Amino acid sequence: MTTGIVIETLFWTAMTVLVAFLAVRVARKAQHQHDELEEGLGESFERHKDDRAA
Repeated sequence: MTTGIVIETLFWTAMTVLVAFLAVRVARKAQHQHDELEEGLGESFERHKDDRAA
């Protein structure tokens, strides 16, 4: 009985760690894509501003 509780506790602990790891990984990937998009938009805006000034 006690062994089953220990195994179940370890299982759910491992699942929690796995989900947390995947959430961090997805969040970092999303932040990286956001940074790239923001950088690209900044360059586009600068070109547009330069074109209007000319």
